[in-house]
Amino acid sequence: MNRDRAVEAFRLEAGQLARAMTEVSEAEWRLPARCEPWKVCDLLAHVRVVIAWLPDMLTVPAPVRAEVSAAEYYRPDDRFAPEGNATRTALAQAHAAEHVSGTVLVEDFEATCQRVDRLCRAGRTRGRRPGKATSVRRKPGRSA
Repeated sequence: MNRDRAVEAFRLEAGQLARAMTEVSEAEWRLPARCEPWKVCDLLAHVRVVIAWLPDMLTVPAPVRAEVSAAEYYRPDDRFAPEGNATRTALAQAHAAEHVSGTVLVEDFEATCQRVDRLCRAGRTRGRRPGKATSVRRKPGRSA
């Protein structure tokens, strides 16, 4: 997938998620989600928190070389242990709690996604993930 298609897919998917979330009532935002221990508002807050990391990753200079591959970065280790999951859950719950309503959370999500979209369209699409620099191995003949 080329960069323009990836950025367009991100924009469309983020927009679709935001539109779907505008249909959630204020009472539904506090309901438990199917993915325990999350509530509906926590899940959107989690996605928003992760997307919010992207601008910083996109604005730092790209590393000279990757230290690990994407597959190695996502290997099972303590980051995905119960303690790491509890940290991610707590971060999302804290972010969700900062918003007075689901509507405000959706607006924050949309603004964050639009900021990332602008950075990507401006051409700054290589950076690093939190932690170590990574590489994504592409199939030969495929563009970035």
